[in-house]
Amino acid sequence: MDKIRWMHHALALATVTLSSALAAQTSSTSLGDLPLTEVPSVNGTTLALFWSGDGGWADLTRSVSKELAANGIAVVGVNSRAWLDHDTRNADDAARDSERILRAYLTRWSRSRIILIGYSRGAGFLPFVVNRLPPDLRQRVDLVALMGAEHAASFEFHLMDLVRSSSRSSDQAVIPEIQRNTGVRYFCLYGTTETDTICPALDAARIHIVARSGDHHFDRNYPAIAHDIMKSLPTF
Repeated sequence: MDKIRWMHHALALATVTLSSALAAQTSSTSLGDLPLTEVPSVNGTTLALFWSGDGGWADLTRSVSKELAANGIAVVGVNSRAWLDHDTRNADDAARDSERILRAYLTRWSRSRIILIGYSRGAGFLPFVVNRLPPDLRQRVDLVALMGAEHAASFEFHLMDLVRSSSRSSDQAVIPEIQRNTGVRYFCLYGTTETDTICPALDAARIHIVARSGDHHFDRNYPAIAHDIMKSLPTF
């Protein structure tokens, strides 16, 4: 009787353990709660995770992603504005959701290398994201591409942010976060008439810095921006 009771107990424990494991796996791979856009590519081994600006999945993000995909880099994009609409967010949230997306799409699209791309507010997120990724993902990141990055990252969105720049006590400085990890390869793009950009303040000996004519939209020369990103990738 004791042996039968022990077997029932062991079976119940195994069932609970398996259920917990499956639940954890489902939680990590189910992405229905995230505002994502897929731009797949037939060829290539690289996945780009692209965090947008406050305009959402607009002309710049669409055009740059389309050009990257045409050159073998598959893109999954996050609408930063929609992502910020739901709850109070922070850097850990951005890193956790980035990890979920990367793990899902590296498998789904059979990719092995990673590019992190951010525009405007989304660019401010990325230094915090890459520094918080688990080592097995971080070592696969070939490039962190910042476009139109400002000095402060804000994980709060208000409608007035669409018409004017705002600073809040919860804002976090971006440059110190970049300086924390010297093992990450960075690309920084800014417009020559932008008034708040971190690129000129970064170490040009370590970071590939590109200035393009125009303001925060770089004279809308979006295909050229995609090629700037690709030129910044390491050669193996």
